[in-house]
Amino acid sequence: ILETIDEQSAHFLGAIIIHGRRNNPSDVGVYDIIDGQQRITTLMLYIAALVKTYTQEKEYKKAVDLFLRYLVYTLPSSRPSNIKLYSCKEDRGQINAVFEDLLSNKTFAKELGKTLNRFKKFPPTPDDKSTGRIKLNYNSAKRFLKDQLETNGLQRINDISISLWHKPACCLICFRNIFVNI
Repeated sequence: ILETIDEQSAHFLGAIIIHGRRNNPSDVGVYDIIDGQQRITTLMLYIAALVKTYTQEKEYKKAVDLFLRYLVYTLPSSRPSNIKLYSCKEDRGQINAVFEDLLSNKTFAKELGKTLNRFKKFPPTPDDKSTGRIKLNYNSAKRFLKDQLETNGLQRINDISISLWHKPACCLICFRNIFVNI
């Protein structure tokens, strides 16, 4: 990641194959991911870690922007959750735990509430687990960003965020387009 940011080079993550699913025309678009679920999940966790880092640094505007743009739907939906990435049922408890961690910052939750009327996490299931590989990967991304913050300051976090989500030559432009369009 850092090499791609520092050198402004592109890195191909591989093809992501999605298939549109029929749904209610008034509802948000739903796509099944045929190939690329793990890569998209990892990138979603990285965005969540960026949001968490920004909230810890009291950069609430940036955190809210990333959260609303890439992690949740803001329009009303009949779906059981407004989290953009619908993981398999076995991982939903861990995804909920990631979002609970993000929303544990009261100021961030209050700022978010000005735009997002209602956050709906995944409905609980008897087999929900709040720990596992999803949560471990999220914590690893938070540690990575914390190290970058401690070593290079907030500007480094901004550079990472801008490089990954806003520059046309970035390695994750397709990810941005998927999450904006899904």
